[in-house]
Amino acid sequence: MSATSPELPRCHPVRIAPPGGAISKPLQSHIMNTLKRMSLFAATSLLALTATFAHAAPSAALNAKYGVCFACHGADGHAILPIYPNLAGQNKDYLVLTLRQFRDGTRPNAVMGPMAKPLSDSDIDQIAMYFAGIKPGK
Repeated sequence: MSATSPELPRCHPVRIAPPGGAISKPLQSHIMNTLKRMSLFAATSLLALTATFAHAAPSAALNAKYGVCFACHGADGHAILPIYPNLAGQNKDYLVLTLRQFRDGTRPNAVMGPMAKPLSDSDIDQIAMYFAGIKPGK
């Protein structure tokens, strides 16, 4: 049973729900499945965006402590100038080893030596985890 609205023009009648607003079971099931899929897609998209931008804006504490790193290597791990290496997605163990070598002087570097000198092992681990966790490429 279908009905049309008497107030609307007859050339394009609009179907209205039968009295009581009943919707057929197949249509109701289709609508619910569509809503579930849309909700799942929205939730998945939100999670993906959250993961994508997790490193886009470092926290104030991280910025205060490692802002000197970000000045050359970028907060997103992509160097601000081609003379500096990109650190986004770099292997964590490699970053730890390299920073410790800069700090200890076993890998001499006029720029990185003084930068790494005050870093503790914990600082180095945190920096390495931060940059290793960023998706490379830009």
